[in-house]
Amino acid sequence: MRSLLFLLLASSSAAQRPVVEVFLPPTPETVRLALVHAEIVVTEIYRDIGIQVQWRATTRRPSGCEATGGHAQIVVAVAATPPKGLSREALAYSTPSETIGPCVALLLDRFAETLRMNPKSGGSLLGHVLAHEMGHILQGVSRHSYEGVMKARWSLHDTRVMAFQRMRFSDEDRDLILNVLSKSQARRPDRVNPSFIETPWF
Repeated sequence: MRSLLFLLLASSSAAQRPVVEVFLPPTPETVRLALVHAEIVVTEIYRDIGIQVQWRATTRRPSGCEATGGHAQIVVAVAATPPKGLSREALAYSTPSETIGPCVALLLDRFAETLRMNPKSGGSLLGHVLAHEMGHILQGVSRHSYEGVMKARWSLHDTRVMAFQRMRFSDEDRDLILNVLSKSQARRPDRVNPSFIETPWF
């Protein structure tokens, strides 16, 4: 009886957590293993702040991104050409003001070789990049933090450590995300937010 009660309570708690659906684009078979690891990393980072991430294929892709009332949908694309003026070190970028089409774009060409050669460490990097850009969409405000997932720049030390120890959201970042998800409509800044590290990842 006690075990059954525990399972019911755990199920109820999970059902009350905000849900973020992430719609991924088709990716090359050579990076598929790294992408699977990246999904695990993102799921764990967001679970740590009480958010449930659900992964979807683009065959069920919605018309755009939104974050409202305990639920968000984030559409991810692979960008062939980065926006003009984007740093050559950027690995991805987000456009929170977009309401139609993808709002997160991965620059896979810039680290596809790493993902292929080192699926686990490369997948961890990709997972943190995704978690960072998703954070911009979910916060609905253009900002970076001094530490954690939402740092403006990751050092080489950060990228080495994240391969075996997940970065976390700061308390402020967590509160901003949960606050936006609790509202009926998220704010959308009008700037591109890139994810990059201090030195290109090899």
